[in-house]
Amino acid sequence: MRESWTYQAILEEGRAEGRAIAQAEARREGRVEQSHRILIRLGRKRFGRLSRTLQWKKIQAIHDMEMLDKMLDRLLVVSSWDELFGD
Repeated sequence: MRESWTYQAILEEGRAEGRAIAQAEARREGRVEQSHRILIRLGRKRFGRLSRTLQWKKIQAIHDMEMLDKMLDRLLVVSSWDELFGD
């Protein structure tokens, strides 16, 4: 059975689907990491440094792109890190 063309085609289809899912996840994670860097960089220019602990807890723990996009938009209108985080 393992040598059958149908079996091999099913296996290849599964591999291709797995690769596509992995690539999509890698792109999403890349976007999240890029958003983290941009948020930290622009936030530092606007509000000053953020402690590494807070940076990790507050920004790098966010993996929801919609939330990160909202925070990037809010960065232009808030006046402090606390206000950006809604504290």
